[in-house]
Amino acid sequence: MESELTIPETEYLAYFREGNPEKYFAQLRKQVEETVILTVYDKIGNMLATNFNPQTVINGTATNSFEC
Repeated sequence: MESELTIPETEYLAYFREGNPEKYFAQLRKQVEETVILTVYDKIGNMLATNFNPQTVINGTATNSFEC
């Protein structure tokens, strides 16, 4: 599973000019984590939508659908 993430140059230059690249990298890490989570949920949703059968029972041992 791959999802492209493009960051415009104007978005990160300001942080380096201010001498605060840590703040930029923290925001970037948060954005990447959110993108991965949304991509996984999208994949799960698409699998359920294409193979949907109301008579199907899904059993699992995880506490939520993300861990399944």
